[in-house]
Amino acid sequence: MNEVKFTDYEKPSFDLKGYSKALRAISIAVAGKLNILAYGAPGCGKTMLLQSLVPYLTPCLAVEELETVKRLYALAGMEYNTDNAPFRMPHQTTSIEGMCGGGPNLRPGEISLAHNGTLFLDEAAEFRSSVLQMLRVPLEIKQITLSRAGRSTIFPANFQLAMAVTPCPCGNFGEMKNICLCSPRAVQLYWKKFSQPLLDRIQIKIHIEKDESETESVSLEELREQVANAYRIQREVGKFNRDLAFSGDRRKSNIEKIALTIANMDNREFAKQCDIDEAEELENPIYL
Repeated sequence: MNEVKFTDYEKPSFDLKGYSKALRAISIAVAGKLNILAYGAPGCGKTMLLQSLVPYLTPCLAVEELETVKRLYALAGMEYNTDNAPFRMPHQTTSIEGMCGGGPNLRPGEISLAHNGTLFLDEAAEFRSSVLQMLRVPLEIKQITLSRAGRSTIFPANFQLAMAVTPCPCGNFGEMKNICLCSPRAVQLYWKKFSQPLLDRIQIKIHIEKDESETESVSLEELREQVANAYRIQREVGKFNRDLAFSGDRRKSNIEKIALTIANMDNREFAKQCDIDEAEELENPIYL
């Protein structure tokens, strides 16, 4: 089997105690290159977990993946001097052109600079609705076509989308410890910004809340080993689980991708009922 090499990102130094469910969800997302949305009250740790753990748990790029990334960065006037998978974190003020690419020279945008890696949108609800909605097509077809003054070019955009978001404008909707001050209408309008078609393309949706009753921290070394198991199997197949054929039912398709990833992490090629049960919990959020 091919060796799976991990990145040189610094190991997270914060205490992971109390976040076992979140760590499990994030590791599954990384292992299958699945899209993930983490939601919870302000200060719950969602940004900290995604920003530090996704790049740390993601293996280095294969040679052919790295060459494509280097060419994209060269077209954008940048150098790429590492074999780590890209981890792009654009600001909430990013325009459609900044996200998609374009300009006089049709340069790659953030979604192409995140090719073969992760595009992380922190405080995702703060992005313009138009920017969020344009993600739908690239998430589906893994590329984007740019046109300007009779010229046209196609850039790859096969990225993993990770988003951190509060559950409502005040941040406390659905929380046990805090009171939500938002009206039902305000909550509805808040989530409408993402649109159901976009949310349908996010396989894993996880509520982040620290469990104070947990007494032990999860081993990041064990999580890396599980991710490596999944990568070996998927690289041998020649396709990552996020790229599996769409079965016609969006939720069923998402569950199949998650369940197969869980099986791969356990060094199995086929999913069991227990994998499907866990996948259903990760695909079916508490209150979206």
